[in-house]
Amino acid sequence: GTGAAEARSMLRERLGVVPYETMDEAIAAAVAAARETDRSPDGSAGQDMNAGTGADVDETIGRGAGGAS
Repeated sequence: GTGAAEARSMLRERLGVVPYETMDEAIAAAVAAARETDRSPDGSAGQDMNAGTGADVDETIGRGAGGAS
């Protein structure tokens, strides 16, 4: 949107945060980070709270809070 490039620049310069260019990239990174934190201290996989495919994520996002898309 308007001012998006300036906002990304401010995030980089003031907070040292490198923002993702698209929502899809951000979602993929969040899912990957959640999977990495869902590991036991011995490195084995912990309980999978969201077993399934990436389609589960797409379906949830498509519905939004209102239920149907």
